[in-house]
Amino acid sequence: MKIKKRQIRYRYIHFFTAFLTCLFLTACAIPLPDKPVDQHIFTGFYFDTFVQITVYGEFPEETSEGLKEMLEKYDMLFSESSDDGILADINSDATEIILDDESAYLVNFLLDGAALTDGLFDPTIYPVSKLWDFGSDTGVVPDEKLISDAVLKCDYKSLHLNGNTLAKDDPDIMLSFGAVAKGYIADKTASYLKENGIDNALINLGGNVYCLGSKNGSENYNIGIKKPFSDNEAVTSVSVSDGMSVVTTGIYERYFESDGVIYHHIHDTETGYPVMNGLASATVIGPESLICDFLSTAYFVSYGNSAVTGRLKDTYPEYEVIYVSAKGEIIK
Repeated sequence: MKIKKRQIRYRYIHFFTAFLTCLFLTACAIPLPDKPVDQHIFTGFYFDTFVQITVYGEFPEETSEGLKEMLEKYDMLFSESSDDGILADINSDATEIILDDESAYLVNFLLDGAALTDGLFDPTIYPVSKLWDFGSDTGVVPDEKLISDAVLKCDYKSLHLNGNTLAKDDPDIMLSFGAVAKGYIADKTASYLKENGIDNALINLGGNVYCLGSKNGSENYNIGIKKPFSDNEAVTSVSVSDGMSVVTTGIYERYFESDGVIYHHIHDTETGYPVMNGLASATVIGPESLICDFLSTAYFVSYGNSAVTGRLKDTYPEYEVIYVSAKGEIIK
């Protein structure tokens, strides 16, 4: 059996030195190269991905330190592996959990999104996703029985939020913020920068791109959408103005290939296996990164279901989706 493995973490570490001298090319949306005067670049590794924030203009040291502290806080708060984060409490065998305000807001948003998509998007997919190891040197398809058992533990309707109290019908129900965390944090990062007098910046959280202000006071940002499975080639680009985000969900972010089949991290909530619908990615452009993050996954998993995609469009009419097929063809 031939297995080929690509890992975002190791690929970025390999090229880390080069990335410090040029604009960061992500696995998803790609800020195309630009060299404005007086730019400062903040980098770090958070949320299992490389983060780059390019500030145009002054970037005081205390603002940079405050940004670092904020990202570290969210990295811990929403981490699926941290013993101190809120997910550790939610994913324990407790059936009633008291959430902080931010976590309650996100859980409510996730449950609303699941209902909007008839469960095609389901934040309780974590028991399935943790079976698939996309972080080791080799990829192995999990045992079929393990997958089918894990699917039985995925049911967003088993979660009930009343204020800040989250109740679980089944103690085995587990939750993940993975589909929205980076979008939420991108919005928070933009707010933090604006509160600290920074009006122009490009926020790039591993492919979740938020455009603040402009490059030189007048021009829009030009954001590339990645060609599937290429290192840094864009299949197309979009011109994005102040306050807009570009977020991509793609099968090439985390995957392995086994016996000629690509197994990726976007899972079908009914089968527990990767979604196979002919798409390589779904990119959403809109004014709130949290919503873009949710919609990029929701549009991907509901592709071909006109009832659900129509409902998404009616609910969020100001957000545009661009699909890229597995053959690299653009479908708008």
